[in-house]
Amino acid sequence: MAVESRPHTNSTKVDKYCYQYNTKSQIAENIFKIEQFIRYLIITSCDSKYIGIRMAYQLGGLTLTLVHNLYDPEEWFRVGRGPRYLQLQRHIAAAIQSGDLAADDQLPPERDLAAQADVSRVTVRKAVAQLVADGLIEQRQGAGSFVRGAAPRLEQSLSSLVSFTENMQARGMTSSSVVLTQGLFAPMPIEMMALGLSSHDRVARINRLRSANGSPMALEYSSLPRDILPDPAKVSVSLYAVLRKTGDAPKRAIQRVTAVNVGPKDAEKLQMPEGTAVLQIDRTGYLESGRPIEFTRGVYRSDIYDFVSELRLD
Repeated sequence: MAVESRPHTNSTKVDKYCYQYNTKSQIAENIFKIEQFIRYLIITSCDSKYIGIRMAYQLGGLTLTLVHNLYDPEEWFRVGRGPRYLQLQRHIAAAIQSGDLAADDQLPPERDLAAQADVSRVTVRKAVAQLVADGLIEQRQGAGSFVRGAAPRLEQSLSSLVSFTENMQARGMTSSSVVLTQGLFAPMPIEMMALGLSSHDRVARINRLRSANGSPMALEYSSLPRDILPDPAKVSVSLYAVLRKTGDAPKRAIQRVTAVNVGPKDAEKLQMPEGTAVLQIDRTGYLESGRPIEFTRGVYRSDIYDFVSELRLD
C-alpha cells in the first residue's frame, strides 16, 4: 500500500491510499474489506480531520482518497488570536489566496460548515458575511456561497498620460467615481514638497474611489494648487477633463510605482482583505513650463491591474 499527501483544489487536502491488483475480480473481492478499513481509520484515528472517502479503480489498481477537513479547528483556531469568526474568515481567505479554494468552489452549507469547524452557525454566518464584504465570496440565490472568480486583468501604460475615465472608456467599460473628500485645505508636507507650495497656501484636494462596471478598481488621492483648481466641486468624474477646459492639464508626469500592503481603511473601500498587496503609484504632473500642478497617489488592485512600460534602445 502506497500513501501520499497532496493539495486538492476543491476546499480540501487529500491522502491517497493506492492498492495494486491484477484483475477486476480481485478488486471486487477486496473492495468491501478496504472500504471498511478506511472507514474504521477515519472514525477511530482521525476524528474530524477527514470528512470523506473517494474511490476510483481501473484495471490493475484501486485508489482510495481520504479527504481532509479544511475547516478542522486545528487548522485555523489559536487561543488568544481573536474572535473565532475572524480567525475562520482569515483561514478561508488564506485558502482562497493559496489556491486551496479555487474560483467557483462552493463552501459547505452553513450547517455542515459549522459542524466541520466545530463552531456555531452564527459564527459561520459572521465569517462568511465578512468574506462577502471583502469581495472573496459571492452568495448566489438558492445555490449557496461560492469563491468569486478573478476579475479580468487590465493593462495600463506607464508611458501615456491618460485619466482613469479615458482608460476605461478605451476598453469599452463604464467608469464611475465616488467622491470621498473634496475641498480646499492647508497643504500637508508631501503636497508642499511635490507642488512647491508654502504652508500659507491652499491646496485643492479630491479623493475618489474609482470603479469600472460597478467593481472597485482603485483609490486616487489628488492634490492641486488652488489657482489651478479653485473649485474642486467641479470635478465629478474626470479631473483631466476639467483641467483641459482651462488649459491646465499636465503635459508630462513622473510616476513612482511601489508595492505596498493595503491598510484597513483602503481595504474596506476596495473590498479586499487587509494586508493584501496592492500597487501604489505616486504621480506628479507638470505644465509645459515645468511647473508641478498635480500630485496624485493612486492605490490600484494588483489582482486586476498590470502597468506596462515600453523601453526603446537609443
